[in-house]
Formats: sequence, C-alpha cells, structure tokens
Amino acid sequence: MVKRPHSPLPGCQHVNDFEAARVLVWPDTPSSEIIEPVGLTKIIQSYALDEQWLTVNGDRDSEVSMSEPPDADEPIGEPADTDDVGDNPPKVRYIDLSEQPALLAFKWLGPEVTIHQKKATFIVRDEYKEFIEHALSQGRLSRTFVTGQPGIGKSFGAVYFLMYLFGLGKSVFWVQDDFTYYFDSHGVQRLLDPKAVPTSEKFRRALMDSWVLIDMDQDAMPSTTYKFAPYVIWTSSPRDLRWRYFTKHFWPCARWFMKAWSAKEIMAAADKLGSGHDDVMARMAWYGPVARSLFHRAPPTEQDVSNDIRCALSGNPFAVDAHDGTQPVHAVFLVMPAKDDGGHCLVREKFYAKFLTPAVAEMTFELAENRMEQLQLHLSGAFDIPSTRGVAGKLVEGLMFRSLSRGMRLPDIFGGGVVAATDVFTPQGNLKTGRPLYLRLLLPSFAAVDAMIVLSDGRLVLLQTSLNTAHSKDFGMMLRIISRLLKGAGVHVSGDILYCVVGSSAFRVRNLARTAANTLTQLQDLARRSAKEFSTEVGVSTDIARQRIHHFRVVGVTFDHQVGFNNVDLSASWAGSACFACILRWAANTVGVLSNTTGIFKQNVDLSGSTQADALEELAADETNNLTPKQ
Repeated sequence: MVKRPHSPLPGCQHVNDFEAARVLVWPDTPSSEIIEPVGLTKIIQSYALDEQWLTVNGDRDSEVSMSEPPDADEPIGEPADTDDVGDNPPKVRYIDLSEQPALLAFKWLGPEVTIHQKKATFIVRDEYKEFIEHALSQGRLSRTFVTGQPGIGKSFGAVYFLMYLFGLGKSVFWVQDDFTYYFDSHGVQRLLDPKAVPTSEKFRRALMDSWVLIDMDQDAMPSTTYKFAPYVIWTSSPRDLRWRYFTKHFWPCARWFMKAWSAKEIMAAADKLGSGHDDVMARMAWYGPVARSLFHRAPPTEQDVSNDIRCALSGNPFAVDAHDGTQPVHAVFLVMPAKDDGGHCLVREKFYAKFLTPAVAEMTFELAENRMEQLQLHLSGAFDIPSTRGVAGKLVEGLMFRSLSRGMRLPDIFGGGVVAATDVFTPQGNLKTGRPLYLRLLLPSFAAVDAMIVLSDGRLVLLQTSLNTAHSKDFGMMLRIISRLLKGAGVHVSGDILYCVVGSSAFRVRNLARTAANTLTQLQDLARRSAKEFSTEVGVSTDIARQRIHHFRVVGVTFDHQVGFNNVDLSASWAGSACFACILRWAANTVGVLSNTTGIFKQNVDLSGSTQADALEELAADETNNLTPKQ
C-alpha cells in the first residue's frame, strides 16, 4: 500500500496506480546527474543483431559493394553515419515486458503482452535516451514539444522519459487524456477531475518543483495551469495547432523532431517479436520504417494504399504538420528531423518530409497525373517551404519521368529534342545509338540533384526539380555523385556537366539558376587560386574534382505536362517595378507545374555511398550500403 505521511495536493487523492512502476526504479537518494539511472538500466537488456536476413533479395551480379576501393576523385575521410559505430555486431536495447509486470499498468505496454505474450518487447530506442538527456541538460527551464511521424513510438518514449525521471528521484505530473497523476518520493496521487486542474498556491508550488509529461491522443489541450512548471515535455503527432498552443502558453519552448525507426531497431523488434522476415520486408514496401504499422497492422493491399493516397491528394498533401486524422498524408510522406547544410548533423527543431517508400512514391506519381490542376497551388506553396520542398521536387521529377517515357522530347538545350528511349537498359548500347540515359536516385534528394541524364556525347545533365538555392556544398555533393557513376550505373562522364534547374515558372527558374551560376563562378575561381580553400568549401579534395568543376555550366528549363520543355534565357531581364516582379512571381507560381513524367531509360541508381544517409533511409529505399542499378 502507498505510504501517506503527507496530505495529498488540492484536488488529488493517494492511489496505488503505477506505484509498483515508481518503486521499481526510484532511488534512495535523488540525483542531479545526467546519466541513465541505475534502477532503469538494470531492467534493460541488449540484443545482438544478425543483419544477414535484411540483405535485399534479387540479382546481386549488378551490385557493387561499397567496401571496394573508392574512385580516384572520391573524398577520403568523409563523415559517416554514427548510428551503429562501435557495435560489432550492432546491438539494440530492450525491456522484456513479460519479466516486468510493474510496467504493464501503462496503457501502451499492457496490450503488448496481450498480443505478443512472452515475446512482448519494449524497444528502448537510442532516440529516447538522447532526448531526455538533452532535456535534463537545459538548466532551470526546459519545455519541449516532442513530435515526429505518427506511429514511431513517441508514447513509448514518454513512458521511458517518465521512468528515467523516476530513477533520478524527480517529482512528475503525468498528463493523459482521461487522467493526471502526480508522482513524488511519497507515492502516487491522482487528480480527481483532470479537466479541472487546481490553481491553488500549494498546487502551483508543486508544479514549480516538478516535471510535467503530457501524452494525449485526443484533440483536447492540456490546462494552461501547467505553464507554472519549469520542465514540460509534450509528446504529440506533428499537429501545427498543438504546437501553436504550446508556444502561446508555454513559451519559451522548443520542438524536437524524433527520427523514424532505423534498420537495426526494426530488425531487433522483428526478431524479438518473432515476426517473419519476409512479412516485415513486405510491409516495409508500403508502410516504411514506422513500427506501429510494421508490427500492429495487417499487411495492406495495393487498393488500401491507393485509397490512402487518393484521400491525401484530395486536400493539401503537403500539409504534413497539420495532421488531424482525416487526411492520411502520413500514409504518403515520412516526417524526419532536418539536417544542416552539409547533411552531417540533425537539426531537431526543424523537419523535412520525404516519400514514405519508393513504391508509395511511384503510386503517388501515377495518381497525381489527373489531379495536377488541383495540386498546382499546393505544389507552388510546398516549394516555398524548406520542409516540403524536397517532396514537391520529387513529385515533379516523378511526373516528368513518366512524361519522358511516353515519348515527350527533351529540351533543345540537351541535344535537339531527343525522344525518350525504351525501357531496356543497356548503358553502352543505348548510348551508342544516340539515346540518352535517365538515372533516378533511389535515396532521398541529394541536395541539388533530383535526377540525371547522360547524353550520348558524354555530357551529363544534373536535374534539380526541388527549386532550392544551390550552395557550395551542393556542388561538392554533385562532384561526389559523379565520382560514383561509373560503378553505380556503368556510366563514364567525359563531357560538359549541365546543372539544370527545372520548374513551371520561368521567373523562378531564372532567379535560382542565376544564383547557382554566381556560386559556380566563385567556386571555379577558388579552384584556380587555392586547392586547399576549394576543398574546404566543397568538401572534396581531389585534383579530378578541381578539374571537373570547370566543366560545369548552369541552365534552366520550364516543364509542363501538356506543353513539354522550354529553355529559359538566363540573360533576359524583367521590366517594371519590384511590385510588378512580385505579381509575376505570384502568377508564375500558380501556373501549371508538370504532370506525366518518366524517362528516357527507366533506370534507378543507388549512390548511397556518396551521402551520409542513415541506415533507415537506405532500408526504406530497399538498399543497404550498395550501388545497385535497377531496371
């Protein structure tokens, strides 16, 4: 029974609920150290992984292992993803729920035992520990809105955060839809009416010395009384309405976007739960790296996926942070924490969206063809927002690819209106016949490159459909991609390299292409003056890269699925006032973007070795650390 040496807080009563979980990890002496409490660590186990079953099935003859010696112009010592560094084999931490009955009182954990019985497992994601230790390090004021893709375990994370705070001897208010509990060294109290939070001085003093952990499923908002607490964590799906409420009532505060599941976490969960490997991989093709879907939903049919995509396209599919459950945009897109300009570090306060899986992307391209008039305005707006610019560009590239494969001619600037080739891929043979080779990147956008076209005369076209400003690091990434082409797609680049900005608005394409041209000119001058400074600026340090940068040229084209391609004259000037230019920008951005697209040679190329894409992104693309040409 609960000891009651002190009277309960106003509006509360002492209860036994969750007392066993509190006692399980509560220390004899409170701690201020930012280290996982001993009481929590002792109930967590480690699982060593066997990664062999995740090797992609199929024809392996065309694959090139990334363990092979790099090309001569490939950078040495490039930063790598550290997710599994030091794990040989990689390990994942977990709690065996069948051995910890005290934890089953939590509403998310009890059903796990009902479903999986003795195999019930709580995967303790590295994400959880990283966040709570970040929150504890913020000093006297720490208020964070923890969000991310629905179904990746934010509510499970909230349980870990709670147990971590218990283990340090911290008092905590635990706020959910139908109840609120208060935990301290004396036991557990329950708020009699969670919708009527007391405002008395005694209750406020308790808040000022406590953490508040909010995890609510329904649309209700937490009481503003909790703003008196200096430490607040709210775990939620990426709902903009909730975030605006949080910033209004709990300022100062910050957002923290949680990553989707990594390859090793999915592997560990599948093994511990006894899920069939083939079944997990089949679900991955449609569900992506989302644990709730992979392990708690029935395998989808193509019709199910089609219905979700149609529903998402019926409104604004790019409103990924306005999730309300009625428009399943997260069945199409995956929300991930953003990366810095170099792509090496996560920027947790921001996010970017990407297609959930390649299969979902292809079906979206197909279904979007007949909705371009409706999508044009949303697409234009998506290009203006960094978080959705990548998926907007991918949609444009996918539609362009479909149009090209149906016979649409390439722009004159690429060689005089060449028609797309057949779907048979024989690089040398097709190029000898004068047909260009279209390369599609399997992994998410490589900075400024969304697709590539290899022309028969040895020239290379790097297509940017994401309509983003090109920076020095983008040109460095392009140089790294080119260095991978010979092994990744059997393509040798011997001529000029055209960096081509593609969009529906000539005004916007012209501005972005001019900016890119200015950046390129500066880099070319830098390459002539100082090899060291050039290397620092672009992140590539080889002689071949410095020579290659002088073969780059910036061009721009517009695309419309009915009209086709048109060259954009970068030397043209816009007449009129700044106001007139703004009107033209608005008008251009609302004009039809593109539609059908497919391309020349239906060839996908995985250049995962040239980027710091984490294991999850590689797995979501059905590739792990290999260069794999695909038809």
